[in-house]
Amino acid sequence: CDDAQLAWLATQQGFCGVTQVDGERCTWHRQMDIQPANGSRDTGRMIVDGERMTETGIEADYLEIWERLPHSCGGVAALELAAESGRQPDRPTWLLVAGDCFMFVRGRAARLPRAADLTTLIAHARPDREQLLAWLDIEISFGRRTGPTPWRIEHSTLPFREGQCVTSPGALQRRGHQRVVEGPGERRWMILDWAVTAL
Repeated sequence: CDDAQLAWLATQQGFCGVTQVDGERCTWHRQMDIQPANGSRDTGRMIVDGERMTETGIEADYLEIWERLPHSCGGVAALELAAESGRQPDRPTWLLVAGDCFMFVRGRAARLPRAADLTTLIAHARPDREQLLAWLDIEISFGRRTGPTPWRIEHSTLPFREGQCVTSPGALQRRGHQRVVEGPGERRWMILDWAVTAL
């Protein structure tokens, strides 16, 4: 990537975490975020109307409209990477499934310093290229799983990942109540949520 492309990567928004719901009020607790923590809370009011949700900011001025993807209906699963090639992962990683859609989320190896946003952090800290690439090495990828074909990434915060495969149908095998294995000696996943017959 050239400098302009790296600067663009730093402007992206996206996070992974837990949503706390109290009536219409939602609070998002971010476990992974492309942008650095800036001290503000993420709270909003959610109104559900059929297949559409409208989110209005409580502590910030914003409006977001969310619509369910047609292929996202069906079983859901949330997995967190517990081991890869027999070792603990060096960064948090999740695999999320809703119907025929999936998301693969991989956090940074280390937390970012606090800042208003990543672009501001880069401008003030002036990291060398190696540090900058480490700060930008964070992934939120989306794709579809269809029939016997591998799970291919369609959209990603890391554009070079688009078209690559995350896993194959049948590779993820549930073992008991708490874990899923993927391939002999490869990845082991902890089950956070499982409401599917099989992956």
